[in-house]
Amino acid sequence: MADLDVRIVQMGARRLAYVQEFGTVTGDPEKVAWSKLGRWVRAKGLTVGPSGYHYFGANDPPPMKDGDRYGYFSGVTVPQGVNPEGEVKVKVLPASTYAVVRFKGIDSIGSMWQALYNWVERSGEWSIAGHGLEELLTPVDTDDVGKYPKTMVFDLWLPICKRGVPRSGSCDSLM
Repeated sequence: MADLDVRIVQMGARRLAYVQEFGTVTGDPEKVAWSKLGRWVRAKGLTVGPSGYHYFGANDPPPMKDGDRYGYFSGVTVPQGVNPEGEVKVKVLPASTYAVVRFKGIDSIGSMWQALYNWVERSGEWSIAGHGLEELLTPVDTDDVGKYPKTMVFDLWLPICKRGVPRSGSCDSLM
């Protein structure tokens, strides 16, 4: 993946409403978290996607091997004044610098993460500064986030810092 198109993006702090789920079967916590968050987003009248708020997800904590219990959070950026309810919580993602790559097809997510990690490590300029985020860019109007796996478009956001810069402030882990 020598031709990986990586953008370096400075993102300011973002307020994130999120749902976190746990499970052992790949895809289950993701689908449950998305479904719960999706119902809340629709009830609030928020628009997710390129014309509205950002939808982020991430393994938290990630599975270490097949069958391990792991967590997944689904979140949407929200302005002040939009308050959590029920299982929806709010946290602030701190301002950070990210290496971002765009791709199509959920089946490629694992290989794209690996390619992005490799790109950062080989860059000579950057080091990984925390846990990455998956942004779903394809508008999804259903509870089944995996209904159209080949047409889903993602940005992967990996927090980075200049190599040799002490990890503090915006270089701390996001999660």
